[in-house]
Amino acid sequence: MKLYLRVLFSLAVVGWGAVVGEAGAKTIPHEIWVSDQANDKVLVYASGSLRLLGEIAVDDDGKPGTSKPHYISFSPDFRYAYVANVGSSTVTVIDAAKRKVLAQVKAGKGAHAAIPSPDGKRVWVANPGDNTVTEILVNYGRFTAGRTIPLDARTMLLTFSPDGKQAYVTNSGEAKTEDPTQTGSIAIIDVESGTVIKKLSNTGQNTLAPHWGPNHAHLYVSVGSPMDQLLVVDPRSGELRQTPLPAGVKDPHAIAVTPDGTRLIVVARQEAKLQVYQIDGAQVTATAEIAVGEKPDMLALSPDGTRAYVTLRGQAVTGDPFALSGPTPGLAAADLTERKRMGFVSIDRGDPHGLAVRPLARAGSFSAWWALLSLLALGALVLLMRR
Repeated sequence: MKLYLRVLFSLAVVGWGAVVGEAGAKTIPHEIWVSDQANDKVLVYASGSLRLLGEIAVDDDGKPGTSKPHYISFSPDFRYAYVANVGSSTVTVIDAAKRKVLAQVKAGKGAHAAIPSPDGKRVWVANPGDNTVTEILVNYGRFTAGRTIPLDARTMLLTFSPDGKQAYVTNSGEAKTEDPTQTGSIAIIDVESGTVIKKLSNTGQNTLAPHWGPNHAHLYVSVGSPMDQLLVVDPRSGELRQTPLPAGVKDPHAIAVTPDGTRLIVVARQEAKLQVYQIDGAQVTATAEIAVGEKPDMLALSPDGTRAYVTLRGQAVTGDPFALSGPTPGLAAADLTERKRMGFVSIDRGDPHGLAVRPLARAGSFSAWWALLSLLALGALVLLMRR
């Protein structure tokens, strides 16, 4: 066989092998971004080794513990990171690839979480200090303040419907109340008009984290201590169901659903573990628990859903009565298949809280290129052999 035919044949074989090999591989390289409230920084770690890749200061005042970066989220295209700062009541916008601060936008008091809409054109910020949601408009790299929407006591977190037309906002309720069942709410807001179209009242004190289940058919919401519950919301009917957690699961906080839609992972904040639940619509069944370390707080999953990353609190600086100071502040990684902690990195003198995962490549991207290369090589080989 002539040399150029051998080359084409080799390319075709290698390309096809890459396609087959990658077909079963779901792992996507990624970074883990962690907010350090004590030092006003965002720390970026490598997914495999948990090696520190870089640090990003959210302010330049030279005073640690003033901005207190709390919650991190990424734009849908992962181009921008939005960091809500509870201390300075601002949102820091970061160019994720360059790890460079682009803007500081004023939000409401105690800015807790900044969540982008599905189209990335707006960011809504939950502000428990003044019970509002403030809006940031995103337009070709410009970030400007928009509307302010008043809500109930201690507005905490939110999520958008998949079409971006509605937002579900959790309100933690009165901090001091004789009956914790008679406070807390979930507000369903029409995004275009900014009006509350429905409110689910008395969801319980410390109603906190919303997360969509498979196909956005149900919305799961954690309700921390003293309620210790999960709520399941049917967005079509607005029906609300309370799901008491098994005994021993205290103060459910951050939650996440695995990409395959089969498991709900819950941080038991007043314990040293994650709780794993099997989910089937509104049915939630405890199946396993994973020890991760003292004072776990926030949670993010790897793109393939095989790993969970958890922040372990240090000297708490945000005044949260439930976030007691922990002895070993840092970032823990857990294997959800083996159900065990697989790694830990200490954050010395820090108070890690929010975290988010940034994929570095899309699954199958290399397969697509190899598939194209192999098809071209095979086509050229056939043409040459016919000549």
